[in-house]
Amino acid sequence: MRAPVTRGDVLQRMKALVWAVRFEWSIRHRTLDRLCAIAGIRFRPGATTTTAGSGVLSRDDLNTARAVRQVFRHWPFGRGSCLREALVLGRLLRYREPTLSIGVRRHEGVVEAHAWLEFDGLVLDPLAADYLRLGSGLGVPGEVEGGGL
Repeated sequence: MRAPVTRGDVLQRMKALVWAVRFEWSIRHRTLDRLCAIAGIRFRPGATTTTAGSGVLSRDDLNTARAVRQVFRHWPFGRGSCLREALVLGRLLRYREPTLSIGVRRHEGVVEAHAWLEFDGLVLDPLAADYLRLGSGLGVPGEVEGGGL
């Protein structure tokens, strides 16, 4: 049986929806650096989060993440919502000083990209482990073309 939806759940979903709409337009018209500035999050390719902290999100933070996922589960715009989801969650949890990470992988002959957030070095996205973080220094330029990825 599902837990009842609370007033706080609805409010979190509404906040997530408002920011999702704003970022949907911005993704098409702004640079990644500008998007991160709007969200209030850091983007340092290849870097992990360096701020001090417990590395554990609170129950409220996890509820916010759940609300963002619920909004994007039904998102009608754009293919692949991981960057959008990371920007919105980063905006809503900006006080935690998240860092945006982007990685790539080769899957069935196709290069795919994925975006996720790190909080105090903690990665909540289980898919992140399948991707080579851009700027990590683990690859050689041009490796994707040569089939090294």
